[in-house]
Amino acid sequence: MPSSPVHRRLGSGLLAAAIGVAGIAAIAFFTHGYEAALWGMAARQVVVNTITPIVFFLAFLLVAIINPLLHKLAPGLRLGRRQLLGVLSVWLLAGVVCYKGLGQPALYAAGNALNPDLAKPMMSRVGFASFLRPALFLPPEPARAYYYGLSDGLSRLPLASLVERVPWGQWLSALAFWAPLMLVVIVFSSALVRMVHRQWSEHELLPYPIAEFAGAYLGHEPGRAFPRVFYDRVFWVGFGVVGFIYAVNGLHAWFPLMVDVPLTFAHYDLIRQFPFLNRYCGGEAYSLFRGMVYPFMIALAVLLPTEVSLSCWLGWVLSIFAIGGYYMVSGEAIGATETGHVQAGMYVAMFVMIVVIGRREYYAILRHAFTRLRRPDDEGLRRAVVACRVFVASFAALVGLLVLAGLNWFVALVLVCSFALVLILIARMTAELGIPWLVSFTGMARALPLKILGSAAIGPQGLAVMAVVGGVLDMNTENTVAAQETTCRKLAEAGGGRSWRFNTVLLLGAGVAILATVVASLWDNYSFGAQKERSRLVADAEAASSEINLLKLEGKGRELDALPLVRRLGLVRAQEGFWRFFLYGAAVIVFIALMRLRFTWWPFHPLPFLLIGSWCLSRLYFSFFLGWVIKVGLLRIGGGRVYTRSKPFFIGAIAGQIAVAGLWLCTGAVYHAATGQKPPLFSFFY
Repeated sequence: MPSSPVHRRLGSGLLAAAIGVAGIAAIAFFTHGYEAALWGMAARQVVVNTITPIVFFLAFLLVAIINPLLHKLAPGLRLGRRQLLGVLSVWLLAGVVCYKGLGQPALYAAGNALNPDLAKPMMSRVGFASFLRPALFLPPEPARAYYYGLSDGLSRLPLASLVERVPWGQWLSALAFWAPLMLVVIVFSSALVRMVHRQWSEHELLPYPIAEFAGAYLGHEPGRAFPRVFYDRVFWVGFGVVGFIYAVNGLHAWFPLMVDVPLTFAHYDLIRQFPFLNRYCGGEAYSLFRGMVYPFMIALAVLLPTEVSLSCWLGWVLSIFAIGGYYMVSGEAIGATETGHVQAGMYVAMFVMIVVIGRREYYAILRHAFTRLRRPDDEGLRRAVVACRVFVASFAALVGLLVLAGLNWFVALVLVCSFALVLILIARMTAELGIPWLVSFTGMARALPLKILGSAAIGPQGLAVMAVVGGVLDMNTENTVAAQETTCRKLAEAGGGRSWRFNTVLLLGAGVAILATVVASLWDNYSFGAQKERSRLVADAEAASSEINLLKLEGKGRELDALPLVRRLGLVRAQEGFWRFFLYGAAVIVFIALMRLRFTWWPFHPLPFLLIGSWCLSRLYFSFFLGWVIKVGLLRIGGGRVYTRSKPFFIGAIAGQIAVAGLWLCTGAVYHAATGQKPPLFSFFY
């Protein structure tokens, strides 16, 4: 008897749920086991950034092998677009939670913050651990066991031994704070992105390049087993070209006598022939004499508007010359501190420009969210209103959790506002640029309050809590919930199913991801030691301790933490030189943005300039240059028709790099399981 449509939908839904949960577990265990336990966070192959190789590799297997088999053998169980979107979304979320974007820094802080073996001399001098609330962390002795592991460090603990020897009571006490914090951060980030998505997607028509690539996996035609793009020969040409390059280079990593395809060049000595660059243009001037070819980044650049890709490479070059010019005019060098001040001004100015451009939409959302206006007829506006209410609730919850951790409510409020600003910029970067490595935002949510308020206004306990608990918010911004939610929102536009069902799937997926990363991290770290995890916790704690020590030398101590708001505001002192460089950065962004809005011929976009002085753009600018050249050439020689026809080639190039990277990752994992030896270290996306 043939099954009914209801039974078929139920069966495919249950199968999608099973695949989603299995994928989350695989991502959690493989990511932490390969990156942390095996390589000590040195591999950077499994997750890396927003284009998470393990996630898109699993998605490729799903749409290229598993779903076609279901189409042939059990058509009733074949996953449709809604199920595929749900699976991909929870996997992308798991890629954040199970790695350095959220789960790993949270568990590292919970397990190691009170470990006396990690205390640096300055931390011991100021009594850094005394400023933290003990209930949120493992006590010193259990923290030592977590850091060094319970085995010989060479073999994994049996699961039964893990259950017996782990101090679950103390972990549950700590996780009673950290698990809700992770969940609130996920909801906070998702709600913020959903609140602005309608303006960005429907009104400003942002390109969403990563979503354009990911959407190719979901585009099915009725009666066909594979995604639509798989039937395009141009796609397979791009797939084959890039796949061949990384297949050859992977063989070279395993067999050094094998030839390889060079993807970098460097002629650093040439900088000595250019005294202006060598003497005046800062530490990043050397990047002009090297080039790194990232095929997937070139492909993403081709999918971008030309003004964006032009700004990404030419803006980087101009910024280096601007640093030299400033030094020659003023005699003042721009170092890391000054660059941070300039970036802060750029971030705030860009945030203001984003709000100004969408002010009517955001005002309508706020009016409907917090007044008794009639329910809006537009479905997109209704969803944005709900997202706004959820965002406000999660905002309050996040402030409350930070207060519970020991922050003053005013400092907690400023920190969460700073965090929201960073998330908006990360989401905007993902929607408009598609740059996967947004490392320049790392630490900025905590840096802004310190730059603006000063150490005295924050207080010793505030400095310590911001370093440990606040640090989890932006310990690593290479892969974030905001970035992945931005991509998922765009994908969901083309038939993602009912909103409440999709939200329920994501919320359950977040819970499963948190549980999976807790189990994977504890098992790996008690087997091999959390010392293999590379974390900025100790460095941040030491920097906070230095600030606390300076306050002590000024005769200011714990009494600062008990000051009322009025007296605390009286202590606000921005860092020296902050406002001058802040205004420089803000002026640059405002000028570029106004010129872009006023004149159609203006060639620059303000957003890429936020990455001035960043590590990622020094590596990526050459790939953006190549992508810009390719796109301009296609448009001028063949016109829009040729460019549109060539898009599957570049989507195939990204897919080819991910597929081959995934195959080499699996090969390395099998090799390690069979021999106990580390496989060759070869990075595809770093």
